[in-house]
Amino acid sequence: MLKKIIFILLGIIGALILGFIAIGFIKPTYNGGVTVTVNAPVSTTFAVFNDTANMRKWMDNFKRIENISGAENEVGSKWKLVYDENGRDLVMTETITAFEQDKLFAFNMEDEYFKMDIEIRFEEKDGKTIITQTDKGEGKNLPARSMVAIMGSLGLMQKQQQGMYNKLKDLVEKTK
Repeated sequence: MLKKIIFILLGIIGALILGFIAIGFIKPTYNGGVTVTVNAPVSTTFAVFNDTANMRKWMDNFKRIENISGAENEVGSKWKLVYDENGRDLVMTETITAFEQDKLFAFNMEDEYFKMDIEIRFEEKDGKTIITQTDKGEGKNLPARSMVAIMGSLGLMQKQQQGMYNKLKDLVEKTK
């Protein structure tokens, strides 16, 4: 009887592992995005967004940003971003891929496991700013691809991003 229970448990564990791996093959990339409307003009919204001193105020677990190469807002410049991930430093490299004052900020963000392409657009309408972020990402190995697929399917990344942009909205509206 004990052998049968162990065999069933091993079968369940094996099925879960195979399922986890299969998810990375079935949906290896993440495509998502969020939108928030800020009750402030685009020049104010973009200035608050683009001020690195404000990053800690609206980005979850953000610790610091350091220049690796290039100038601020320069396409091709690289930046080291450090986040607190459960008591340890999570270090990501950001490479700016597009910049247009008050309109666009785009970059690649990666660490040893993940790579994301992020585009953030700012549009003014009736004195308000509509911020739209779109993301495309993938894991750099099979387990990471599976994690990206699961987090994307559960809406975890989108929920986290929406929370951050809601904090940015509040910050901008308090400073205008």
